Amino acid sequence: MNIHSKIALRNLLISTLPQLAEFYEHVRLLRFSRKWRTQGWSVPLPYLIKRSILKAEALRNRAEILIETGTFLGDTPWFFRRDFQQIISIEVDPTLVALAKKRFRQWPNVSILEGDSATILPKILPDLKGRIAFWLDGHYSAGITGRGKKDCPIWEELGAITNSCQDQWTLLIDDARCFGTDPAYPTIEEVRTFLTNRSTEHSFRVENDVIFFTPTNLTNHR
Repeated sequence: MNIHSKIALRNLLISTLPQLAEFYEHVRLLRFSRKWRTQGWSVPLPYLIKRSILKAEALRNRAEILIETGTFLGDTPWFFRRDFQQIISIEVDPTLVALAKKRFRQWPNVSILEGDSATILPKILPDLKGRIAFWLDGHYSAGITGRGKKDCPIWEELGAITNSCQDQWTLLIDDARCFGTDPAYPTIEEVRTFLTNRSTEHSFRVENDVIFFTPTNLTNHR
C-alpha cells in the first residue's frame, strides 16, 4: 500500500470513527504535556493546540469564512467543518487535492481548490463577502507536502489578502520559527513591515510559532 492509499484509508477511518480519532489526538497531546513537564514548553506545537489558537481568533473576530493555504491531509478543514459557513482550502498537489475532495464530498460548505495559492487567492478574494479568517500554511515542508513555484509564496499571499479583501479579516501564519531561519522565507521583521504598512487597523504579534495580524477594532458586519 503506497502512502496515498494509506492516507485514503486513514481519512475513511476518521470519518467512520471520529471518536477514535479524537481519542488518539488527546493521547498525543498527553505525550506532549509530559515532554513539556520535563523539558519546558517548545515548538512546534501539536496540531490540536494550533487549531485551538486559530479557533479562538476566528471566534473573537466572528469569522464566517475560513481560508487555508496548504490542505495537505485535510485535517484542518475537517476540524472546522461545523464551525464556518464556508471553508476554502487551497492545495497545489493534485493527488492531495483528489484525496481531500473525496474526504469532503458530503460537506458542501468545504471547497478544495487545486493550484498555487499565489495565483488562486487573487482570483477568489474579490468575490467573497463576509468576515474571513486566514490560515497560511502553504509553504513546502518536504515529504509529500505540495510544492509550488516557490517554497514559501508568502509575499504573493499577503499581497492578495491586503489588496483584495472586501470585509474584515484576520490573519494567522503557521511555522513562525521558519521566518528568518530558512532562506526560502522572509524575516519576521520584513513581514511585520509589509503588513503594518498595508493596514493600520490590525495589530501584529508572534506567539506560539504563529504570526498574527488581527483587527484592533471589531465592527458590525456590513
